[in-house]
Amino acid sequence: MKYKLAILISHPIQYYYPLYQELAAHPRIDLTVYYCWKGGVEEGGTYEEGFGINIKWDLPLLDGYDHIFLKNYARRSPPSFWGLINPGIIRELYSHRYDAIFIWGYSALSNWLAFLGAGLTRTPVFLGGSVVLAPRIPPLKNLIKRIILTPLFKRVSAFMCECEKNAEFYQYYGATPENTYWNPAAVNNKFFQSQAKKLLPRRDEIKEGLSIAGDSPVILFLGRLTPRKRVMDLLNAFQQISDETYATLLFVGSGEDRDSLERYVRDNDIQRVIFAGFKNQTEIPAYYTVADVFVVPSQLDPSPRVINEAMNYGLPIIVSDRVGSRGDLVQDGRNGFVFPVGDIEELSQKLRQLLLNTDLRQRMKKSSREIIDRWTCQTGVEEIIRALSVLNPRS
Repeated sequence: MKYKLAILISHPIQYYYPLYQELAAHPRIDLTVYYCWKGGVEEGGTYEEGFGINIKWDLPLLDGYDHIFLKNYARRSPPSFWGLINPGIIRELYSHRYDAIFIWGYSALSNWLAFLGAGLTRTPVFLGGSVVLAPRIPPLKNLIKRIILTPLFKRVSAFMCECEKNAEFYQYYGATPENTYWNPAAVNNKFFQSQAKKLLPRRDEIKEGLSIAGDSPVILFLGRLTPRKRVMDLLNAFQQISDETYATLLFVGSGEDRDSLERYVRDNDIQRVIFAGFKNQTEIPAYYTVADVFVVPSQLDPSPRVINEAMNYGLPIIVSDRVGSRGDLVQDGRNGFVFPVGDIEELSQKLRQLLLNTDLRQRMKKSSREIIDRWTCQTGVEEIIRALSVLNPRS
């Protein structure tokens, strides 16, 4: 007998559709995904505040599974709390009597409407989302969150955790080991590994097209150029070791910090820094192909999938200690390094260590591939089925 599973999420997200496709293809799952708005798939694109541009993803985010766009009655722009008001999810839960609803997050009114509908129809709730504990929470804010989240989390049958730090967050506010399940923050490994295999023979050609010297090792940052990502820390660290290592620093992405970063490069005459701008999903494999080291220096980043993508290309990873998935994916000294956020001296030292030691880079490249091969959407599918079989009384 198939389990009827509903998923409610704000909008189509490029990292999640492989999970939906695998769930839909499974013989024990009857899946419907409910979207609250068309962000990322609208004609003409959707304005993405973090990147500062309109984006329409160039992957088939809606293929391979049943999905419905609920009518959004909000007057404000999504994805704010009042920007997603989709009461139709309650009607859907009444009409279809799902065995469970997987709600992504709790930061929009529609998430709370889904909780309400689940309560009215006695539908078990699975909860997921990219959240981790902040390093220092003001006492008043912590009290308010406890007042709000503790009773909400009592309504959750299964917490689908993306990484260990994500599980710590849920358990801090009331989850237990018994209702904690594993839905790793995975990407489409097959796609990225096939692209790596295809593009690797053209690595020198791609470097030449980007005006990167063939013997210059490449440090890659890929993502939003915003204060939370602390990309200036990476630029400052690179400035300290650029002459010694003859490395190239490659920024792929856009955002509010781009102008100040470019101005700093010009004012300080820093050589071999490239700003490639925003690149869509089918374009980024070329940039991973030319990279030798991947860096995420963020102030707070729960589970950035760019780490997964980079590991599929066998890249050593350097991350700050505020990256939520650091303990799961980046094993300090094995496939990369973890440094204290904001410590530019430590970051420059780790970069120097990798860039000047080819053997170390090769060992870490191999380890990255070994680790990421076990970090797949299939694990999430198996855990969702396990939660359904354990928790659902109607199946």
